[in-house]
Amino acid sequence: MTESVNRLLARINDQNLNEFFELLRNAPNIYLLATGTDQQIQEQNFARSFFKMNIVCTMIPSNSNIELASIVLDNCNQDDLIIFFSGSGNNTHINELLTIPLKKRLRLRQSL
Repeated sequence: MTESVNRLLARINDQNLNEFFELLRNAPNIYLLATGTDQQIQEQNFARSFFKMNIVCTMIPSNSNIELASIVLDNCNQDDLIIFFSGSGNNTHINELLTIPLKKRLRLRQSL
């Protein structure tokens, strides 16, 4: 466990987070999706922390109601920010949902 936390911290240190912060500042809408229970806790903590700074993040239920998530993602525009919380990044539901922004030709960025 300690080794994986150290690897994650090293990856964070290696990345320039300025671009991510710029996206957060400029996004008219921020949407959050999580794949599992642990990721949903991270998603809630992220939303709560940003709400304290007067930044509202909309949490989209991705596992329980994929149709609702599809509708929300279908209505996103190029300036919106969509943040996925996934342990492996290889989740069938999330991969299906990612096809919506791709079809709309929205820019996708991946980090961590």
